[in-house]
Parts: sequence; C-alpha cells; structure tokens
Amino acid sequence: MELVYLLARRLPIILLALVGIVLAIARWKRHPRVSLLTAIGMGVFLSQSLFFMFVYYFLPRLRDSGWTYDSIGRLYAVAQVCQDFLFAGVIILLVVAAFSQRHPQTSNVETKSVAL
Repeated sequence: MELVYLLARRLPIILLALVGIVLAIARWKRHPRVSLLTAIGMGVFLSQSLFFMFVYYFLPRLRDSGWTYDSIGRLYAVAQVCQDFLFAGVIILLVVAAFSQRHPQTSNVETKSVAL
C-alpha cells in the first residue's frame, strides 16, 4: 500500500515526463534532433525519478537486514549524489535541445549595409 502512495505522490512528475515524451515524438518530423534530445532527457528524468523513488523507499528497510544506520546513511548520500548527477544530465540535454537547430538571423548592421 505504501508503494501505491509513493506512486500517487510522484504522479505529477510521471505525467510531466510522459507528456514531454509524447510531445517530442509528435514534433519529431519538424525538429528531429530537438525531439530526440527532449525525448531522451524526459525518458532519463522519468527513469531516474521512478528508480530513486524505490531506492529511497527500500533504504530504511535495510535496517531490518542488519545494516547499521551509518552504512544506510552513506548509501543514502551516494544515492543523492547519483540522482543529482543524473538530473544535471537531464537539464543539460534539455538546454541543448532548446538551443539546437536554430537558424542564424542576420543582424541589423548587416541589413543596413546591404540596403545602402
């Protein structure tokens, strides 16, 4: 029952990632590189979100298996660092997607010199 509650709490994030993936696939023909980067980023975001939800759910239960609080705390810290690195990768993918496949614009200075 607790897992259902955890999934319900993560539902907005899950839906956000799924909508992002669907929108990226829907716009694939128009902007394939941007859509690919977005779909990968949102897929990684969805995967890491679900994976670490389960990690943080099961970490406290390691105490029942004989783990000490200190070792569980170290494992928790490692999990947090890994999650932060994955999230940074997601942000990098989305920023690269936002700035890729842009067509260069001519500046006003170039336009004025041609008009003269």
